[in-house]
Amino acid sequence: MSDEKFVDAESYSGSGGLDKISFQLITLWHVRKIMDLTTQEWHGGRWVTKHMNVSGGVGASQQVYVSDTRESYINAIQGLYDLVFPYFDEKMNIASENYLQDFEKASQTWKDLVDSGKSNDDLLYIHKSKRLNLHRSLFRALGSFLKREKYFGQRIMED
Repeated sequence: MSDEKFVDAESYSGSGGLDKISFQLITLWHVRKIMDLTTQEWHGGRWVTKHMNVSGGVGASQQVYVSDTRESYINAIQGLYDLVFPYFDEKMNIASENYLQDFEKASQTWKDLVDSGKSNDDLLYIHKSKRLNLHRSLFRALGSFLKREKYFGQRIMED
């Protein structure tokens, strides 16, 4: 006899078991994605030319954009921030206010440099380094918040 089962099309949800995903699990997956980004070499975005062999020995090239891994890291942390924002406790609200003030200050400083015509590659590097450090501090604050909220579970923390 076959192991195949009849599935009624009217009652099939198609979720493949994903209907049991919790907000906590989504949050932890996002943290994992951020941690994956931290293990990559950070580089600025750039265009590269990829050469391909097409049939008959004819070559072709294509311009491909390689994303800025530093910006990917920053965007991922901002995504986590937005995800858990509605649940912030008092400590995280204070950390959030500090982050927003520091972020606005860094953004305004860079805008002033650009407006004055004094921006250059060295200053851009310094600005991006400041943004990375700011978001690394935010990620640490978010991690502390998630620990206080027991997102990581006791078993994991005891291992």
